[in-house]
Amino acid sequence: MGIGYPPKPLDIYISQLTVSLKPIQLMKTLHCKDVGFDCPGIIQADSEAEVLQLAAQHALEAHQTTVTPEMAEQIKPLIHEE
Repeated sequence: MGIGYPPKPLDIYISQLTVSLKPIQLMKTLHCKDVGFDCPGIIQADSEAEVLQLAAQHALEAHQTTVTPEMAEQIKPLIHEE
């Protein structure tokens, strides 16, 4: 089904419509409460490494907890995409 001639107003509108489909990039997300803290904090970043870095900073500042490499390995499965 193409545009008939003479074009109808809707046909003109549709022919000028452009669609740009871009993939939606989901953010890597960690909810602090999922780690075991009574905290509403949510950490989001583009990569798992960035989430872990921000989580370590948050843990130190908000919970006076240093994230060790062993803890980081336990936290990784709690990071998901949203």
